[in-house]
Amino acid sequence: MMLANLAELACYLPGLIRRRLQNIGTDGRLEAAKETFPAAILFADLSGFTALTEYLTHTNPAGTEELTQILDLYFGHLVRIVTVHGGDVIKFSGDGLIALWYGDEPLPVLTRRAIQCGLAIQMMMSPAVWSTEVIDEAARRLRARVGIGAGDVTLMHLGGIYDRWELLIVGDAVRAAGAAEAAAPPGEVALTADAWELAQPWCEAVPLSDNHWRLTALLDDVPLRAFTTPIIDQEQIEFLRSYVPKAILSRIDAGQSAWLAEQRYVTVLFAHLGDLNASTPLPAAQAAVRALQTCLYRYEGSINRLGIDNKGPTLLAAFGLPPFAHEDDALRGVLAAHDIVNTLSNLGFSCTIGLTSGPALCSSVGGLERREYTMMGSVVNRAARLMQAARQQQVPLLCDGETAAACRERITFNALPPLHLRGISDPVTVFQPVLNITDDTNRQLISKARYNHAFVGRTSEMALLLDRLDRLQRGQSGGVMISGEAGIGKSHLVQEFLNQARAQNTVILSATARAIDRSPYHIIRSGLLELLNDVRLAVLSEDIYHISRQLWPTNLTTIANPTASPDQGYAGRVHDGLIAVLSKAAEHAPLMIAIEDVQWLDEPTWSLLINLLEQPVPILLIVTGRPPLNQTEEQRRFLYHPLVDHIKLQGLSPPEIHDLIAHALDVHQVDEAIWRMIADQTQGHPFFSLELAKALRDAGLLMRQHQICRFVPGATKTALQMVRLPATVQGLITSRFDQLTLDQQLTLKAASIIGAEFDPATLAAIHPSGLSESQLTGQLFALQQAGLIVLERFEPHLQYAFRPAAIAEAIYNLMSFAQRRQLHARLAAYLEQHTGHDPLRAITIAHHWQAAGETLRAKPFLEQAGELALRTGDYASAIDLLSKAHQIGIDEEESVIGRRERLLAEAYYGQGRLAESYRLLQSAFRHLGYPLPVRRRRLIWSLFIEVIQQILILLGIPKRELPVGKNAVEIARAAHLLVQIDYYQHDPLTMLYRLLFTLNLAEAARLPAIQARSYASMEIALSRLPMLARLYRRKAMSLAKRLSDPSTMAWVAQMQGMAALIRSEWRQAQAALQFGMSIAQQTGETRRWIECRALLAMVQLRLGNVTDVMAGISEIAARSERSRDHQVQVWSRLSAAEFYLANGDVAAAVSEWQAASNLFTDANRISRADQIWHTVLAARIALMSGETRQAHELAVQALQQINGAPPLALYLIRSYRALLTMPLSPKQRWMARLIRWQVGLLFPLALREDSDRRG
Repeated sequence: MMLANLAELACYLPGLIRRRLQNIGTDGRLEAAKETFPAAILFADLSGFTALTEYLTHTNPAGTEELTQILDLYFGHLVRIVTVHGGDVIKFSGDGLIALWYGDEPLPVLTRRAIQCGLAIQMMMSPAVWSTEVIDEAARRLRARVGIGAGDVTLMHLGGIYDRWELLIVGDAVRAAGAAEAAAPPGEVALTADAWELAQPWCEAVPLSDNHWRLTALLDDVPLRAFTTPIIDQEQIEFLRSYVPKAILSRIDAGQSAWLAEQRYVTVLFAHLGDLNASTPLPAAQAAVRALQTCLYRYEGSINRLGIDNKGPTLLAAFGLPPFAHEDDALRGVLAAHDIVNTLSNLGFSCTIGLTSGPALCSSVGGLERREYTMMGSVVNRAARLMQAARQQQVPLLCDGETAAACRERITFNALPPLHLRGISDPVTVFQPVLNITDDTNRQLISKARYNHAFVGRTSEMALLLDRLDRLQRGQSGGVMISGEAGIGKSHLVQEFLNQARAQNTVILSATARAIDRSPYHIIRSGLLELLNDVRLAVLSEDIYHISRQLWPTNLTTIANPTASPDQGYAGRVHDGLIAVLSKAAEHAPLMIAIEDVQWLDEPTWSLLINLLEQPVPILLIVTGRPPLNQTEEQRRFLYHPLVDHIKLQGLSPPEIHDLIAHALDVHQVDEAIWRMIADQTQGHPFFSLELAKALRDAGLLMRQHQICRFVPGATKTALQMVRLPATVQGLITSRFDQLTLDQQLTLKAASIIGAEFDPATLAAIHPSGLSESQLTGQLFALQQAGLIVLERFEPHLQYAFRPAAIAEAIYNLMSFAQRRQLHARLAAYLEQHTGHDPLRAITIAHHWQAAGETLRAKPFLEQAGELALRTGDYASAIDLLSKAHQIGIDEEESVIGRRERLLAEAYYGQGRLAESYRLLQSAFRHLGYPLPVRRRRLIWSLFIEVIQQILILLGIPKRELPVGKNAVEIARAAHLLVQIDYYQHDPLTMLYRLLFTLNLAEAARLPAIQARSYASMEIALSRLPMLARLYRRKAMSLAKRLSDPSTMAWVAQMQGMAALIRSEWRQAQAALQFGMSIAQQTGETRRWIECRALLAMVQLRLGNVTDVMAGISEIAARSERSRDHQVQVWSRLSAAEFYLANGDVAAAVSEWQAASNLFTDANRISRADQIWHTVLAARIALMSGETRQAHELAVQALQQINGAPPLALYLIRSYRALLTMPLSPKQRWMARLIRWQVGLLFPLALREDSDRRG
């Protein structure tokens, strides 16, 4: 380790510890110690920080990181002020700290120094200073409370388990200073009675409650004398490391201090240790702290801080901190808390604990001179408040709802009334675990109820196991090693197999090894007791009891360390005794030994298993474990034994995932969109699949319809983005991640930025350590062996992938937002340099610039990606990308804004959101310098001008220049879209004006694509003038063929099909529309395909092809779901209602009409045409049901919706005709005839009396 690392480590320790280390020689060792000395004590705390934590963590994804930045700023100032005033920062405590003034000066002088420091802190926290530096507006209201005390302070150096030492500061003066801080108003300094007595000649104060004093003035000051940090020699570094958390040590050792911060899902244990005080004898205090360490380390928990508040000492510990994450950290927390309460009680100490689970940012806070590793987040505050509530209610342990939910299948909880906790706005649900664990056998029983989901798949694996069982019944020994990653289904397979083995009267010894207890033969002891329940082995009960007593924990130290006892043969006698007992059991009945999680198995047990295989009696060994399983000699001997078969479990097939999910959600069937998505996301991983399905359900994204599980409307494409990775999955992946080296961890973090798939070249380009591709090769191979990534392909270059993809998300979630931004920026710059010209990579580059916080650099790529999505018919993505670009505020030319608004309008039109599309188009025309006429009189005059202009063009008279300048192309495209909207929204006059305007502009600006589309539209507009209509049809076809533009050809085909439909030329219409559909399918124009298909259904209805009509409606509905086209979803329902109504099935029509009504939640998203259609259908249903009055009211409502300006949508022709059959007054009937006549001026089909009969 370099000397620089010594300085990094030293800043995590107070001067008191460094002073102690100075007094220990290089050949000495750390021991428990206790010293008492006079000192002044300062407690500082941020008032309002708990409420700010709740606010930021619930309103901002980066809330915990902002809190850490706020604390860094706060503690940085605080540490400098304390140090300058001669204080030693002893402990940080969440949002506060404890500092001491001690040494050779008299206590009154030390107290005055502390008081001066307290005043300086309040000056630093004044609004004039603090509010100019904090990050979040809400943090500017934070104020410091300071408490000052003086008197004897007792320090204890305690612990030593695994060379981990803790510093405890206690004493009446310390507790009194904490109480003074609690009594101080925000922004004030409060003194204890003793401190006030010592400093009274030099201060002014007013009394507070409980004999505290609020400082009002400092009459005289003491010259500043900064605290001098004791210097530690390099030789003492190992002593120093004993006080520093392991998470910090490993990062500094690896040179990765910048990567210390991680987002972790943790279980937080906050304990109050009120009986541990200054009068506690050192041996008793040492026993208590070692007991705490033992209980926590047994479950691989971490002590974060041994602190103190105004009620006494406290312990802050956590499960899930690096490098000890587990998928069952909540369970470990509950068990450890139970053990702590019981163990301390046996030692004569009381203890109350609060236990919570949730996300936290694990990082260091403070200044360069003094820092501390801590956890930041609401989960810590809640644990502290539950600890206080437990103390008030005089109960040993309280848990929050998340902790209880995480281990409810293994532990019983009593629900208590919700509590209102200080600083937390909402009531907190509280639970109390019901535990009565006296030995490891009962502890094993906790984990039995895990397999409440169906057993699916694994046919070949089960066949192999049953074959080995059959051989056992015939007297043959053997073994099967089942390997696979956590959650892949090893335990479920074994339990299902054991159930079948029990049915065949097999004697079974089963157990599960655990990382928290690796004492020799531990699992054999728990399994032996299971044999006592088998009546066939009653004659062996004495032998079993005898060997079990030898395996009790008090005797296991001899086996683990034979040199500790003069009886060198004890371990051998236990080994031989187990062989003898198990061999005798196998002589009475076929014996199977099943051991799960053998990666935690001790070496003596591995040796025992190998020897059992070589016994003359038949024994079948079934073991399961996570790779790698060839780390020791004994493991390799077992794995490569000739009698051992191997099963390596992989993910389930997609159909098996369907069955698994269906059983878990208690349905008969799951929609393919759901199970396919889950199977793709999890690569068939059973546990991940189940948890993801439950997360989708709990997020309200799934619904049940007639025993079928479906996505709720609109959730199909966004489901994965709307649900976070379940904590159980995050914990399972993090536990595997923590087993890697820190260099491998950093490589995976960088790879997760790239995505679920990555290549070595890109990874090398962004790697924080600057590793080359060749240097990464060894790491990537090791990560493959660990089962976290796979080599996806070799050509054209190496491509790796996280499998399942959830691994990438889990590792990405571990990084702080600052770390993510740094790597995203590197990746975006690299991609921009190497692939910035490729429009297919635009969305990726935009994503990474956005994630890096560089929105201005993201903007051009957002626009590029949005245009690409629009061209390929992905309207939802186009709206998202273009809207994001539109919201990035920079100075732009009006024409640039107008163009983007036109593109957004097209995307909204593609989703059937016509009102939003029209609003954007109006804005686009303004930005493009050509606002639309809105008044009716001006519209008529504008139409007259456009008609004259088009006549002149047809006559070959030179075209006049239109006043649109350089924006002609964009205005023409916007006008063309406006014509399409007018078809559903506006009257014939408006539509005709805008069509002619578009055509004339396209002619003048020589825009052939818009010309061809407008010619095709003119054929429809001139249906009453066949010669002119044919002229425009020929012009459209000729120009479209010359252009060779598929999109234009699809539009022309649709318009020609529509024109043929209007002329009642059904076969021609059918051919043209089918041609348009085929082109739209190839180009990805979803909206074009849907419109062609809807028109084709109208043709098929008139041809009498009922089956084809219903098939068309179903196809349209399916496409609308995928594209999230709200208008088309309405069409599909109303079309079905109209079809059923025409066939006299009123009940079915009502059902479909009601389904359409459910989509009318936002009137702004429903076109005028669809509102009219919906209302007229309701009137027709009422009339056919004999509800004449209601039919009249609905018909009148439809006339009001039309308001003399009927939209030209073809599907309304039947509705306009139906209005004439309604019970209306003569005036109203005349209005209905006028409406039909207006439409008939353009569409001859509307005036054919027999159109309904022929349909």
